[in-house]
Amino acid sequence: MKLRGYKIIGKARFDIARLKWEPSLEIRKIEEPNKGQTQIFTGSQTAFARNLFPMEDTAAKFALETGKRMVLGLVNGLEI
Repeated sequence: MKLRGYKIIGKARFDIARLKWEPSLEIRKIEEPNKGQTQIFTGSQTAFARNLFPMEDTAAKFALETGKRMVLGLVNGLEI
């Protein structure tokens, strides 16, 4: 999903201790200045750590949908 100068990417990482997929969210700057800089939301300090999934694609979709809701609450200009 693109958002006026940014790209939002839903991903998942496997948590070997719990044998499930944890969602993660990446927001990447796609325009100058700071093109290529990335901010990643993952780990115990996010809502994603409490939402684990048995399948990778389900976790990634959850991250993207949650990310969309977060961004919609913060900025204008959403392009889907």
